[in-house]
Amino acid sequence: MQVRFLPGLFRKCRLPHTPDGVLDTQHGIRQFTVGTGGIGTGAVNTVQPNSEVRNPVVYGVLKLTLSATGYAWRFISVGGTFTDSGNGSCH
Repeated sequence: MQVRFLPGLFRKCRLPHTPDGVLDTQHGIRQFTVGTGGIGTGAVNTVQPNSEVRNPVVYGVLKLTLSATGYAWRFISVGGTFTDSGNGSCH
């Protein structure tokens, strides 16, 4: 098992999808976007297909736990004002 921490600004989490952005819950890739520095926060002006969670104004850490058969994630915000978590299977 591996645990990774990505500090930064939570941007979005997308449902599993193909490289073309088509929803594919069986074989698609889940995408997380976490900013790790830069100018600051800002609005998400365009909601992309399969976008599940968006919060462009909260800082914290994305904790990824990876195993041989799956993964889990949890966004831990500074001050506890926002959270997102879940898990999935590898294929």
